Amino acid sequence: MSCNGEREIDAKLDDQQAAVNWWRASVQRKGGAGGVHSDVAESATSLTVAQAERILKYDQQTISKWNLKLARRYFESRRPPHSARPRLSRNAAR
Repeated sequence: MSCNGEREIDAKLDDQQAAVNWWRASVQRKGGAGGVHSDVAESATSLTVAQAERILKYDQQTISKWNLKLARRYFESRRPPHSARPRLSRNAAR
């Protein structure tokens, strides 16, 4: 893949991460409880899902999918290679 293609992918992932972070900090949960940061959640800047969807132009389901995919990508990038993982003996459990 070309360097430009890699930069475009990195830029897209950065945009998705920024959208997920903004959503967490800005959107009320059902019942009025806010996002991750309670001081932000209870401020006057808390938004409903519908308001946030209008602002971002993405729906809640898309943000949720990005959140899961980005988290998976993050944890997989920090996982040791298969050969570096400890091997468990089949007899050890007996």
